[in-house]
Amino acid sequence: MNKLLKGPMPTQGMLVARVLVGGYLVYLSYSLLQGKEEGSMNPILLWGAVIVFALVGLFLLFKAIYSFAVGFYKGGKLDTSASEDTEVQGEEVNDEAGNKSLPKKDYSDAIDVTESEIEELDK
Repeated sequence: MNKLLKGPMPTQGMLVARVLVGGYLVYLSYSLLQGKEEGSMNPILLWGAVIVFALVGLFLLFKAIYSFAVGFYKGGKLDTSASEDTEVQGEEVNDEAGNKSLPKKDYSDAIDVTESEIEELDK
């Protein structure tokens, strides 16, 4: 796996947040450059902030966009745990009308419910 893609997998929402934060930091560094004539800020401090904001913002943007592109997020192409969770257990069976469906699971041991409540949930 790529060195850029290591550690726990983020969710899609987290990647969107990283894109937004990265974009805002790039915008902030650009705005600092536009307003440098108006302020009385130390030029060295100003350029340091611009460089730091731009680098961090670009890193967040590119890493999040790259993660989206290759599917490195929960539920994405590179998520091996997603394929394990979505595997279907059991074989298809035919009902009275000849329609194929998966066998109904018995959840009665998981929670304390009556038989009529289970039948109602299965409908």
